[in-house]
Amino acid sequence: MIDMAKDKGVIIAIDANIRPLRWSSEDVCRDTIMQFFEEADIVKVTDEELAFLTQTTTIEDGIAALDALLVPIVLVTVGENGTYAVLNGETMHVPTQKVKAVDTTGAGDAFMAGVLRDVHYNGLPTTPDELMRCVSFGNKLGAMAATKAGALTALPCYDEVKQWIKE
Repeated sequence: MIDMAKDKGVIIAIDANIRPLRWSSEDVCRDTIMQFFEEADIVKVTDEELAFLTQTTTIEDGIAALDALLVPIVLVTVGENGTYAVLNGETMHVPTQKVKAVDTTGAGDAFMAGVLRDVHYNGLPTTPDELMRCVSFGNKLGAMAATKAGALTALPCYDEVKQWIKE
């Protein structure tokens, strides 16, 4: 399916969303997911997922381990501390707005929805400024989602996003 999508020029974005207990072993989980990363244009992981996949103890070491896969854009979310965004091997930190978190369930999905919306309207980021804009929007949506309880019920609609950005 990935080969077919790539042949049609489709951007491949992967949000790891790792659930090790659903796999026969951690190694099978790790190996399978890492194989998909090799074909991705965008990879999103949490800091915990990065540590699990790369078997490293720091974000810097984890990012360095993923560099070998030559993924154009890697996004490592670190909750209230924002996102480490990597564009063609160069890492930047994108802070997020501080909010009073009620429930973080769904915040990563909201983040990724924001990133993909930006990519849909503006194309794949190719400069640090474009990546900063894209990830900042994702961070805003993730933060908004954390201010409400639930997963799908916490995802903001576009009118809420526009209003929140103006504030």
